[in-house]
Amino acid sequence: MSVSLEEALKQVHLEIGKTYTCEVNGKIVEMRVREAPPLPEADIMLDAWVELPEPGPGVVGYSQLGEPDWPDVPEIPTDEETP
Repeated sequence: MSVSLEEALKQVHLEIGKTYTCEVNGKIVEMRVREAPPLPEADIMLDAWVELPEPGPGVVGYSQLGEPDWPDVPEIPTDEETP
């Protein structure tokens, strides 16, 4: 079973401001823990970005279950009728 890095790190208690180092497959992996930056106010969208028209009068259709109409059988010419 393969575990993603994000899922594995969720199981570990990480402290903000610390740097963690470990060796994986002969390579050194270093991870710094930072606090998530706040979302800039300019990126927050309070107004709707699209205006949808008011719904107008619609068309109501009714259907019934039944046997479908068969398609027309094409006329296939015989060998005598072909030029």
